[in-house]
Amino acid sequence: QCNMIKIVDLYYSLSGNKSITGRVGTSTTTDLYISSKVSTAVGVITVPNIADNAFEDDAILESVHLLEGITSVGASAFKGCTNLNSITLPASLSELGTRVFSGCTKLSSVEVAEGNNNFCTKNNMLLSADGTTLLLCPATQTGRIEIPEGVTTITSGAFEGCTGITEVILPSTPSSIADEAFAGCTTLSKVYANGAEPATLGTDAFKDCTIDEVWALNSLSMQAYARTDWANVGNSLKFYYTFITDANDPNKVTIYNDAALSDLFYAMNDSESGLTSAQTIDLDSNIRMKT
Repeated sequence: QCNMIKIVDLYYSLSGNKSITGRVGTSTTTDLYISSKVSTAVGVITVPNIADNAFEDDAILESVHLLEGITSVGASAFKGCTNLNSITLPASLSELGTRVFSGCTKLSSVEVAEGNNNFCTKNNMLLSADGTTLLLCPATQTGRIEIPEGVTTITSGAFEGCTGITEVILPSTPSSIADEAFAGCTTLSKVYANGAEPATLGTDAFKDCTIDEVWALNSLSMQAYARTDWANVGNSLKFYYTFITDANDPNKVTIYNDAALSDLFYAMNDSESGLTSAQTIDLDSNIRMKT
């Protein structure tokens, strides 16, 4: 039994932590089916792991199907697969490394097989099965993105390279946004933060974004965000505060004002006076700080 063998399109390492290490350089397969079962001279061997960086920068791949028996995918395993548009994860998968699909700029679909107890999809995003950890948003998502309620952690690179996202609605639950979670979201300009307390930001969490508005729930939350690293997520950043009044109509908000801040804000439709009471407006409308 040798340490490395070649089976059709793939290389398998059979020593130590048995793993799939990549594919043969002459392979031109665009739709790749990856099995954990390897037939050798001594019988069938199970190779359940995909190694770190195994398929990195493979520009030929368009779809990947991980077959039942694969249990782990290493860090950056499919990083930079610029033509990869879909991935299917098996029920047996229990572990995903960091930034597995970073730089997969055409990725639009991630499917999780029925029966997987570790991962799920919601709002076309990949989450841990309990819904607390957001692992991936496919890079082809556009417009306003709503992160599901219950998410507490947004992992490193989860939204990296989502250049079509313009607005993000955070749930009330996030406690941390990891390093470069939204890096390269070059058209992201607004964040609606529904948590009363600011989520902790990792290094360069919003690197190369163009955020100019952060909306908080109320004046106290707004001040809390403004006193943390959130104050540095944009070059011309303004903070606002809102309260979404109708869960079925997230375009409607109530703008709250209190005595301490009554002279700080203008309503765009009433630019000569501060807000003196709650009023409902469209999110596409705006309020701005007095200067």
